Amino acid sequence: MITLDLPLRQILRSLKWSGLVGACLGLALSAHAAAPVATDDTATVAEGSASTVVNVLTNDTDADGDTLTITAASYSGVGTITFSTSSLSYEPPSDFSGQTDLTETVTYTISDGNAGTDTGTLTITVTAVNDTPVAVDDTETLTEDDPLTTITVLDDDTDADSDSLTVSAVSYSGTGTAAINADNARIDYTPAANFNGTDTITYTVSDGTATDTGTLTIIVNAVNDAPVAVDDTQTLTEGDPLTNITVLDDDTDADGDTLSVSAISYSGTGNATINGSATIDYTPSTDFSGTDTITYTVSDGTATDTGTLTITVTPV
Repeated sequence: MITLDLPLRQILRSLKWSGLVGACLGLALSAHAAAPVATDDTATVAEGSASTVVNVLTNDTDADGDTLTITAASYSGVGTITFSTSSLSYEPPSDFSGQTDLTETVTYTISDGNAGTDTGTLTITVTAVNDTPVAVDDTETLTEDDPLTTITVLDDDTDADSDSLTVSAVSYSGTGTAAINADNARIDYTPAANFNGTDTITYTVSDGTATDTGTLTIIVNAVNDAPVAVDDTQTLTEGDPLTNITVLDDDTDADGDTLSVSAISYSGTGNATINGSATIDYTPSTDFSGTDTITYTVSDGTATDTGTLTITVTPV
């Protein structure tokens, strides 16, 4: 007896024409099921895209015409793989570092249901997409009347692709000045004279393609501004009695502080004294005519300035 180990389909085809010939020849035919053949697959998806279904069985074959199913999948990448009996589903990572494409590999097993199996490989290319930079708000503290200050705003801003970041625009509506520094990485800011309080600059950070906006909050601490004494004049007549002269009305203080006359200096022949803290009492000497001068000090309680009171005494 001769034993032939042939695929079942071939044996059945042979029996159609062999009839009893096989029996007459004493042939013993032993049929077996052919194993399926898994053909490798490829797929391309974009970073951060939704789950993609890949029909990996479409190009797999079975000589016996058996229905094929997926029975297992092996994967150790950074995305997510699930499978059913007919397909694989792949969800790429929402974000991955770098600007180059990512290659993922899934090994899957197919079965014909008759103990025949084979393994195939699904190679997935995840194409990189540009990730928007993230601008983190900044704060800076300065002192009133500080000169131009260059402020770094990019140190805490990030980019998942590690792109080089720049400041591409600023928006400012305050009373000082704000501009992008020549290095395109910092902001130049100068507060307005005598300004104190909070100033805000909105800036745009760019990776060359995508942008994000951040806020730079600048706290300008107040300093005391010295008062400004403006010189005064007064005209009297010889022999006039004591005259109370106001000298503070035209003096100023940027902080709005209350001003007072804290001292006077006088070397003339008449008499001059401070009245309270706001005016000067002056009495010319008997028979004096001409010009008398009093130097006075104006104070805001902390800082001072000096002014001159010029008194003209006309003769009679």
